[in-house]
Amino acid sequence: MTDVKYMPGTEDRKCCKCGSWMEHWITHRGHTPDHCRACWRKVDPENLTGVHVQELFSDSGRFIVPLCERCAGKKNSLPVIDVDKDDLIREDACGTVTVSNNINKFMDGKND
Repeated sequence: MTDVKYMPGTEDRKCCKCGSWMEHWITHRGHTPDHCRACWRKVDPENLTGVHVQELFSDSGRFIVPLCERCAGKKNSLPVIDVDKDDLIREDACGTVTVSNNINKFMDGKND
């Protein structure tokens, strides 16, 4: 088991091959999850979402874990989550991650 925390500011990151972070987790973990990794509540897989986390006191990168809709909705206020190391799927496991941003919105000097 290892302690992780939610990584804010990752909503614009996308896996180029899997389509969603939950599909990314399923592809690389090899099975469909049946519970939230934060509250451990049993949940139908379609009610789980892949969320970015990082290990505490480590610079080992970004990982994806499945959270229920309730926990994902309050991810900014979630305490430290204790997860099985095997449940940490590297964000870059497919090799390609894109980041979309709004830099063009500000290029003309207008912020409206």
